Amino acid sequence: MVYIAKLLGFLMKFCYNITGNYGISIILFTIIIKVLLTPLIIWVHLNSIKMVKMMPKLNEIKIKYFGDKDTIADEEFKLYKQYRYNPFLSVIPMIIQLILLVGVATVINHPLTYVLDIPNEVSQEFTDILLVGNSELTDNNLEFALIKDVKDNTYKYI
Repeated sequence: MVYIAKLLGFLMKFCYNITGNYGISIILFTIIIKVLLTPLIIWVHLNSIKMVKMMPKLNEIKIKYFGDKDTIADEEFKLYKQYRYNPFLSVIPMIIQLILLVGVATVINHPLTYVLDIPNEVSQEFTDILLVGNSELTDNNLEFALIKDVKDNTYKYI
């Protein structure tokens, strides 16, 4: 997942460098990801069209061999081969989108590491400086608080 987050972080940094605004860069990032996934989505839709075309024949098979589940399964499999239909193809985009969602969440939650390419050791040193006197910070908002503190109090980190 780290490699995916690094790749997505690079893409997010590229979008941020173009726009200069984190919100707009997320929108641009989303558009780029959608464009990259378009061929896969088209492939899945074409597979769905095959299923729609096969439905009458599948219904005929179910009526003809009613009660004989093994024969129905065999005939459906033959029909799938004839039409080159893959019933599991629709799962692929969901898996890819889930992986991308987790990667994007990682990038957004750890912008220092994945967008700004700050090594973990340096980030940890900055975090230790920030935590002095700030007991209310948690892991969830630590990197964002660090970014805000660096913007507000640059002299502490020089």
